Amino acid sequence: MTDLWDEWERITRFLESARVAFARERATWESLGLVATNETTITARRDQVTYTTGLTDHLRAIADEEILHGAVLVNTYALTQWAAAEHLGTEIKFQQGIETWASSEPALGLEPSAAVST
Repeated sequence: MTDLWDEWERITRFLESARVAFARERATWESLGLVATNETTITARRDQVTYTTGLTDHLRAIADEEILHGAVLVNTYALTQWAAAEHLGTEIKFQQGIETWASSEPALGLEPSAAVST
C-alpha cells in the first residue's frame, strides 16, 4: 500500500500547491491596480501553442475552485477504486464500479451469496 499513500500525497500536494498558485496569481494581478477587463489580455505560449484570454476571464477561472476540487475528486475516486481492487485481489478493468460494491448484484467477481446487501 506504499504506492497508494505516495499517490494520495501527490494528489494532496497538487491540490494545495494549486490553491497557493491561484491565490498568488490573484494577489499579483490585484497588486497592479489594473481594472480587470477583457480588454487587458494575458498571453501564454507553450511549445507551438499560444493561449490568449482576457484578464477578467482569467481571474474568474482561477477563482473557481470548484473545478479544481472536482478534478481532485475524480483522481481520488479513481485512487480509491484502485486501492479497493488491489485489496480485494481483483483487476480493476473487470469491476463494474464502486457504485455496485454494496449492492446485492454480483460485483467484483463475487458469487451472489458473497456480495454485501444493503
